[in-house]
Amino acid sequence: SVFVVRRGDLVTHPAAAGVLPGVTSARVLALAAKARLPAVERPLHRDELAEVSEVFLTNSTKGVVPVLELDGKPGGNGKPGPATLRLQKLLDEDTRRELDEQRGGR
Repeated sequence: SVFVVRRGDLVTHPAAAGVLPGVTSARVLALAAKARLPAVERPLHRDELAEVSEVFLTNSTKGVVPVLELDGKPGGNGKPGPATLRLQKLLDEDTRRELDEQRGGR
């Protein structure tokens, strides 16, 4: 799934817009809500990409993956942005917590 940060909001396509519902994207949205990061599910349009400060992808094997270049141009300052880094960390911590619980708290 694709996420962008635009005007301070985390934006991603809703599953109803033809995007497959992703387990990881649902977890990221839940973690964003807990962290009080404003998130909106709505269609993204290509022309909006010029106005985003961050872009990242989510998938079940890699988690949160920063996108550092769009159309051959650096996104933001060419480094992962603060929302991307925060959600990356929150997802990693949540995954570790779940694994610990599955192992019986070891």
